[in-house]
Amino acid sequence: MPNVILPNLGIELPDVGSDQDTWGDILNADLEILDLAVQYDAIAKTLGAADVTLTDAEAASAVINLTGTLTANVNLIVPVSPVRLYLVNNGTTGAFTVTVKTPLGTGVTVLQGANSLVYSDGTNIIQGATSVNGSFAVSGALSAGSVSTASATITGGSVNSTPVGNTTPSSGAFTTLSASGATTLNGEVTLGDAAADAITVTGTATFAQATQFPDGTAALPAITNTGDTNTGRFFPAEDVIAESTGGVERARITSTGNMLVGAASQIDASNRVEITGGQIGHFSNQFNTYPGSGNPYEIINRSVGPLDLYVSGVLRPVRITSAGYFKASNTGVYGSVAGDFHEVRSNQNNSVLESETTNIDAGARAYVSKLPNGASGVHHLGLLNGVTVYQVLANGNVQNTNNSYGAISDAKLKNLISPAPSYWERYKLIEWVKYILKNDPTNQEQLGVIAQQVRGIFPGLIEEAPDMHEVTKTREVTKTVLVTTTETQNVTSTEIKLVNGKYVQVTTVTPTEVQVPVIDEFPVYDESGQPVMQLVSPAVEAQDAVLDDEGNEIQPAVAAQDAVYAPLMHKVPRMQTITETETYTEMEPTGTVTLSVKYSILGHISDVVLQEAMARIEALEAR
Repeated sequence: MPNVILPNLGIELPDVGSDQDTWGDILNADLEILDLAVQYDAIAKTLGAADVTLTDAEAASAVINLTGTLTANVNLIVPVSPVRLYLVNNGTTGAFTVTVKTPLGTGVTVLQGANSLVYSDGTNIIQGATSVNGSFAVSGALSAGSVSTASATITGGSVNSTPVGNTTPSSGAFTTLSASGATTLNGEVTLGDAAADAITVTGTATFAQATQFPDGTAALPAITNTGDTNTGRFFPAEDVIAESTGGVERARITSTGNMLVGAASQIDASNRVEITGGQIGHFSNQFNTYPGSGNPYEIINRSVGPLDLYVSGVLRPVRITSAGYFKASNTGVYGSVAGDFHEVRSNQNNSVLESETTNIDAGARAYVSKLPNGASGVHHLGLLNGVTVYQVLANGNVQNTNNSYGAISDAKLKNLISPAPSYWERYKLIEWVKYILKNDPTNQEQLGVIAQQVRGIFPGLIEEAPDMHEVTKTREVTKTVLVTTTETQNVTSTEIKLVNGKYVQVTTVTPTEVQVPVIDEFPVYDESGQPVMQLVSPAVEAQDAVLDDEGNEIQPAVAAQDAVYAPLMHKVPRMQTITETETYTEMEPTGTVTLSVKYSILGHISDVVLQEAMARIEALEAR
């Protein structure tokens, strides 16, 4: 009968009565196998880019220390026999993996920096236990009722039979995952799968990359704080951020960067900031407006009420009524704060209205009063203690209470003072006439002179004023405006309603057509002229499929993928220059003139003529 070779260590078991002359050699060989099986010396292997196969002598060592810089994923191949345990210390560097396996079956990936106890069953390498000083790493399946550690890094395998550490989503959920100290979860990890789930972080949470949240609503924001779940931030639409308090939306930033307060939709897409409802509060220093190229400074009141300004603690020192009338008062008090007329008031001694101009031809129209024919009002009114003392009537008459009119006549202001000449002969040529003004609806008869006739006698008494008329003109105005397009957006509104004795949160989504700016995208370059790149998706390391003890796949294999980068793009609202036809009015000369007579000077001449007449009368009386 032939000798039996035992399956585990390959020990040869001689048959009874056989091998009479060679049994000693067989025994010595078996003892050498046993000696190798119980030796626990260590060997060192350096790994790089290629697989490494251990010799039978090397595989006899129980401890395998791995070093070197990995430039590729490599396999450490051990012999099929003998069946035994290995303690593998992976001290390699480089962003690649080391897998311990036999030439025939599957293997186990030993994490860098880890000490892994693995077992060869003659075909496959099976995970034993892994321990690391400082942190605990699991690359296979971990089954434990409780794990307590100061630092846990999970990059593969599963917890509660749920794969973790992949860059692609996996199904399943942890019953409970609790960690204290520094905890790192690599890959795509979802925490919580129900509305009642809560993730609690005590201390400071640091996220190396983007952290994603659900959209949320105004009543249940995606980002909130403990105990106040209806206040926080939510995302009502793509590229839109909104803030809510008490379950009601208060502010949002649109996809074009515009700020809305008190409203979910924009009145005018060209407005950078819109505030709806209530009052704006106060600015601690100044409120500046900066127009775009060709645009005017604008403050637009879209309500039906007036536009009031509050200055230096005084309410309404300036107001523009809803009908467009301008009011100004340094005290905020008006004859009629809502009256349909312009009103400017001051209780100070300085000028209320003042005009300065350097145009000597046109002069300044500091105050112009236009009244229709037959008007019985006044152009100008002067009061003293509430009593009228001076007025200019609609027909041009000037009246005052004491019939006193004067002129500054101090000698210090005059040169070349001499007696007045005789105006006797020329004055007798003046023709005094009666007339009725053409535009006087009362047909009142008046007494006076004709300027054209007086001009030939006393030309210095005549003044010419160009006749003016109001001309309507048009001009081309260039403006820079936003280019907009019509877009349908889903506007989400949430409110709490009382239904059958219960407060129910009702969310309404309303498709709304809005005008949104057209956005152009431009690549961003660094100072050297090279495009600035941004990470779109990180690199993915290749990973073998993970099997359970029965050989079932619990985590599929992952193919290696390179990181994907794309140029960083800068979004700029598109602007366009448009030309509009604007209508305006302007006063222009008609080409004719109107003559006026200086009646006050003519009166002085009359006084001189009267003195001369008195002298002549006295001379006649003396004869």
